[in-house]
Amino acid sequence: MHRCPRVLLEKLKKWWVKGLQPNIKEINGAGDLVESLLNSGDKLVVVEFFSPGCKALHPKACQIVEMNPEVQFLQVNYEEHKSMCYSLNVHVLPITDDTVCWR
Repeated sequence: MHRCPRVLLEKLKKWWVKGLQPNIKEINGAGDLVESLLNSGDKLVVVEFFSPGCKALHPKACQIVEMNPEVQFLQVNYEEHKSMCYSLNVHVLPITDDTVCWR
């Protein structure tokens, strides 16, 4: 039995990219972050630093995004952009139950 290519493609997508809302953007570097902040106008902007290995907070973050369409959400992949995160003093990513996801 052959699967539809679209179904296979969905499974290959990164979990944090599936179902992105129009008010959320994945940041691709420091320049992209600065440009996104400058272009946000008067909108409230929330920057989410995440690690692909930690999915604990993702469902709650998605819920917050959907409930606040007037807010611009920017996602920064901590593992891909560690030096930028460090320069912004983001050294630890918390998860639920007061545990730490990444140091």
